Amino acid sequence: MLWFNVIWQFVSQKTGSSAMNLKDAMGFGSYQTTWCWLHKLRRAMVRSGRDRLTGEVEVDETVIGGVRSGKRGRGAYGKTLVVVATECLGKKCGRVRFQCIPEASTLCLLPFISNFIEPGSKIVTDGWGGYNDVEKSGYTHEVRVIKGSGQQAHDLLPHVHLVDSLVKRWINGTHQGNIDPYHLPFYLDEFAFRFNRRLSSHRGKLFFRLIQQALTTSPHPYKELIKIKPKPAHESNVLRKLIEDLNTDNKQVWALKKIKDIDPIIEQCVRNLSELSPLKYIKITSDGIIASNQVEGSRDRIPITKPFHPTAIGIHLIYDYEYKTLEFFEINSATKGWAEKMVKAALHKLPPNWKPTVVMDWSDGFWDTAYPLYCRGILNIQPR
Repeated sequence: MLWFNVIWQFVSQKTGSSAMNLKDAMGFGSYQTTWCWLHKLRRAMVRSGRDRLTGEVEVDETVIGGVRSGKRGRGAYGKTLVVVATECLGKKCGRVRFQCIPEASTLCLLPFISNFIEPGSKIVTDGWGGYNDVEKSGYTHEVRVIKGSGQQAHDLLPHVHLVDSLVKRWINGTHQGNIDPYHLPFYLDEFAFRFNRRLSSHRGKLFFRLIQQALTTSPHPYKELIKIKPKPAHESNVLRKLIEDLNTDNKQVWALKKIKDIDPIIEQCVRNLSELSPLKYIKITSDGIIASNQVEGSRDRIPITKPFHPTAIGIHLIYDYEYKTLEFFEINSATKGWAEKMVKAALHKLPPNWKPTVVMDWSDGFWDTAYPLYCRGILNIQPR
């Protein structure tokens, strides 16, 4: 019965659940047990022999993970290259497919298209040379060249870029960007499973489908789920000095264990936020910062930034180096005035070519009143 309870908890939440949240909800005594169970379920979320995408399909690559700015785009340092395919149903998105690839070459892109898209379909891509032989593989190919068009990539390929934005928001939100590249393909399988069934009339259908697929999935013992990693290198002097400078009796600053370096933009923002007295806990994630006056979780301390929290003062920021955007993911201020100060601290010394955004207003109404008061012309708040 416990497995059924875990599966229901897992699928009943539209945005999914991290291992720590599920551990607390189910009362498990071990984080490793919860993590292992979730990864066993993720292995069952992709059905072998599933139908390929059909009709008009947009295909593009994106990069996920990494904390350095460095090289951008298809060869970005420290990031995982992922190719994404999205069915186009008018203005709406249909089903999606993902695959991690080592490089954006024809040798990697064409097998992805052949495996996941039905021959005869219309493939829509940008002008990248890796797609030049698509028509030879039995597809209609429409190329939308971004350079010189006067349009942005998300305007020319809106469906696949919407999915790209959603999956990054899901990774950085639900999982706080804390995903090892080795496990990323299975998290992408989970996102595809949820996204492709987002219009199901009842969550019970997802429950039934996952159990059905789990029964036909081969066993995955714990040793198979983990990856033996080499001893990590020492963290950079910059990150170490930042933590040493800011940690006091009243201030705790720390980074995820896998983070060994820090980008100057994030470093500056951490220093800005540390000057705000209520923000006693500042956590540096793979793609951003979470800061608050309170934390939750005994093992993996998570600063509280949830809207509607009665006592928390906190902010969750996500940096996207590919698109040069700073997203205000969550903000909460139980005491009047601190939300404005946190926003100003986040924007202080942000490079002028970076664009602050509020993709989803999860601020408990803060942006409704604050935007016209002091952020007009600075923030680009997207519709909910």
